[in-house]
Formats: sequence, structure tokens, C-alpha cells
Amino acid sequence: KLLVADDHADTRRVMRWMLEQRGYRVTEASDGKEVVAVALRERPDLILMDLSIPGLDGFEAIRGVRAHQELRDIPVVAVTGRDTAGSRDGAESAGFDYYLSKPIDYIRLGVVIERLLSVYAAKRQ
Repeated sequence: KLLVADDHADTRRVMRWMLEQRGYRVTEASDGKEVVAVALRERPDLILMDLSIPGLDGFEAIRGVRAHQELRDIPVVAVTGRDTAGSRDGAESAGFDYYLSKPIDYIRLGVVIERLLSVYAAKRQ
């Protein structure tokens, strides 16, 4: 189960469609506060999160996710239009497991998801 967090409904819709075509179940969040609430309720196996979401931005939202023991090990991927060294470094130091810039390369995204899910599964055993 994946959680897609983006404030643009069209982006969420396209990501949901692409991910469901690959066999994933997808839940959505449109702002940072909702990310934390949905993650606590749904316990996704991976979160794909835009850095520029309202309420709590992606950096604040990941801190909110990581603050909960039961969510600490869930892989979180930054998916963003910000493609600067500062954003990449900030995402890594905030606790993101991977950084992808938009426009999204869905083949690369699929590889990243599979790799992170296998690492996460190994940690849970």
C-alpha cells in the first residue's frame, strides 16, 4: 500500500493510475497534516511526498511521520519540482529515503519503489 501526497489533484490522479497499473493499492493526501493522519491510519508501506504541500510542507510532514515510532521505518520518497543541491541535501537530512524530481520518470520510480519496499520488508522481519 502506497501513500501519494501532493496538493495537485491531477498529479495524484496520474500517480494513482500509474501505480495501480503496477498492482499497488494507493491512498492519497493533499497536505502535510493529512500525510501524518493518513499514514497513522493506513500504515502504508511507502510514502511518495511532494516537498511543496500546504499546511506542513514536505520537510515538516516527514518530521511528523518520523516522530511516530510505528511509522519511523516506512520509506519516504521526496517527489518534487525543486531540483537543487540544497533541496536534495535538505531532503536527505530531514529523513527522506530517496529524492525524485518532476516530471516523474515512472520507470525509475518503479525501480525505486521496489528497492525501498524490499529493504523495508527485510527490516520488518
